[in-house]
Amino acid sequence: SSLSIDEALMIIQDFMDFLTILYPSQRSFTIFQELLFKYKLIGLKIHDFEIISIALSNEINTIITLNTKDFNEVIEINRYPF
Repeated sequence: SSLSIDEALMIIQDFMDFLTILYPSQRSFTIFQELLFKYKLIGLKIHDFEIISIALSNEINTIITLNTKDFNEVIEINRYPF
């Protein structure tokens, strides 16, 4: 069954109690541009690289993902299956 808006907001608040939310910044945008140029990205992979750029700009170089194959070519990060 679907979650109500109130239930979804409560779940988000629970996550915010123990997670730090990272946002794009000028530094992440610069890294994003460098990755776009380096890997010649097109299509939906661009979004994955935006996430990578935000992580790298916050000195995070390891991600856990359901789709490790989406990041096989990326040498800037370590990836582990979820």
